[in-house]
Amino acid sequence: KIALLATGLVGINIAAPGVGAIITIFMAGLAITAAAIVWLSLLVRKALLLVAIVFAPLAFSGASWDASRGWISKWAMFVIALICSKLVLVVIFLALYVMAGAWGTKNTTMRWVAAIIFIIAACTDKLDGWMARKYNQVTELGKLMDPIADKLLTCGTLIVAAIFNEFGNAVLGWVVTALFLIREIGITIMRFFVIDTGGKVIAASQAGKYKTLCQCIGLAMLMLPMWSLADGMNTTPLWMTVYYTITYALIYLALILCLYSGGEYLVNTFGGRKKTAKSEKETK
Repeated sequence: KIALLATGLVGINIAAPGVGAIITIFMAGLAITAAAIVWLSLLVRKALLLVAIVFAPLAFSGASWDASRGWISKWAMFVIALICSKLVLVVIFLALYVMAGAWGTKNTTMRWVAAIIFIIAACTDKLDGWMARKYNQVTELGKLMDPIADKLLTCGTLIVAAIFNEFGNAVLGWVVTALFLIREIGITIMRFFVIDTGGKVIAASQAGKYKTLCQCIGLAMLMLPMWSLADGMNTTPLWMTVYYTITYALIYLALILCLYSGGEYLVNTFGGRKKTAKSEKETK
């Protein structure tokens, strides 16, 4: 991830159309998130956090050094984790994607780099969770940010692909993108609602897992500029036709599974709450 970050940062041109907007939106989101975290910390810990900040210099002396060093290491690890996080990787990917142009016609090399970043970011989803559990680094912030980064990766790719008309049909591309966005955003909001009301969050179903698999494979195939391998040929080779047919088939299959798993989640969530309420009434 660090190597990809370095490669992506070198290739990004801030002055390119659309890149500045992506980075501005990302920085604004970070600022809002930071403000929310500070507000929540102050709300929960109240004056204790302010007291710790005011008397922090005194903590660097005497027996308090070990505690101070612990605080410093935690903040340092937080900053490093944020820099190397998938969220930053997603922003770099989207910037390179936009700069490469539709199908990578403006810069084929940049499109290849963006495709590789997408594949690695998508493949490290399970790896991140496994490493966090293995090395006992599971945090509430990680539980919140990792799914958001995954949604930004896929939804951001769909939006840019629809803008570049890479789905073959402009209207169909935006319909597919809109349905994906409605499902992803709606289910995410509903999960927060369930947590807020004290309910139990239902784990992802098999249909949801298959949806993620088909979606990631389909978008990864779409991102790869395979047309460049046949550049200069007078006719479109058969293998390229088959390749893009499979690509679009996987994306549309992911859409079907996306809608099915979304409906399944709604039924399980509200059906489970109704059953729980009914059983409580019968108990009383």
